[in-house]
Amino acid sequence: MPPVDPLVDLARRGDARALEALLASVAPSIHRFGMRMCRNENDADDVVQDTLLAIATHLGEFEGRSSVSSWAFALARSACTRRRRGLKNRPTEGEEAALAEPSPTPSPEDAASDRELALALAGALHALPDEQREVVLLRDVEGLSAPEAADALGISSTDRRGLTVTGGLPYFGGPGSNYLTHSIAAMVDVLRNDPGSFGLTSGVGMHMTKHAFGVWSTSPPGNGTSGVSVLGDDTHVQTSLDAHTRYPIVDRVAGAAKVATYSVVHGRDGEPTWALLVCDVPEGERCYARVEAGDPDGLAFLMALESEEWVGRTVSLTPDGHGRNVARA
Repeated sequence: MPPVDPLVDLARRGDARALEALLASVAPSIHRFGMRMCRNENDADDVVQDTLLAIATHLGEFEGRSSVSSWAFALARSACTRRRRGLKNRPTEGEEAALAEPSPTPSPEDAASDRELALALAGALHALPDEQREVVLLRDVEGLSAPEAADALGISSTDRRGLTVTGGLPYFGGPGSNYLTHSIAAMVDVLRNDPGSFGLTSGVGMHMTKHAFGVWSTSPPGNGTSGVSVLGDDTHVQTSLDAHTRYPIVDRVAGAAKVATYSVVHGRDGEPTWALLVCDVPEGERCYARVEAGDPDGLAFLMALESEEWVGRTVSLTPDGHGRNVARA
């Protein structure tokens, strides 16, 4: 049994501020879930109201056998189900609005591309049966773990179908970015034993820098009659990428360079330990550079990299005896 959230414990004891904070913490995700399931702003608002009222009314009955999130989504799911029973003849609002997230002043090209992708994703989600759409939203949009999503959906952990094929990254992995090779191979065996069914694989890179999904089946997507939504021609995406300047990479650089991008790596204690920088050099080339906490003034530089924006700023690079360029402010 997971530990009881201190906020929940206080709210159950009658602390009004704790209850208000608890409801405020779950309301945004419940609204997103309601919008994507009901596809109507008014009904999404009603789902939030019904769910928050149910949490406040029945909080004393919450035993903590599941997480607060999974319990809240289970209540929201029930509210959505009640709402959907009356939605058959009601026009839906723009589905892309349910998927759209705020974007910091995108370019017109990016905005058009994002809208196209949002429409395609919304169409694909809408084509799914309600039960399958709930799973995708809970797991891959709201970020619930497999056990939490199972709790919200009322699926027992001992269900003979199993929650995943390979157990997920916490229980199964592979070398580096080869995780998906193993999960795809396992999925192939499952789908061959159940022709016509569908399987979803997903994975991330070693440093969580990329996220990949794949939908697999023994039946290829047709002309839309199979209920599978197929994205259109995406050659313009590669064309736009090819239009960007390509920078040759050089190994060693001494002197001034401009930071193009960087990432600070933290240790298990949460403290910054080193940083990787990608730098532009005056000759039109790029190089990698490092900042180590043990370098002279290294820790101070790491703290500055996190507290200030260093993209576009100039640093000084010095090659060391280990084939690395050491960056200093």
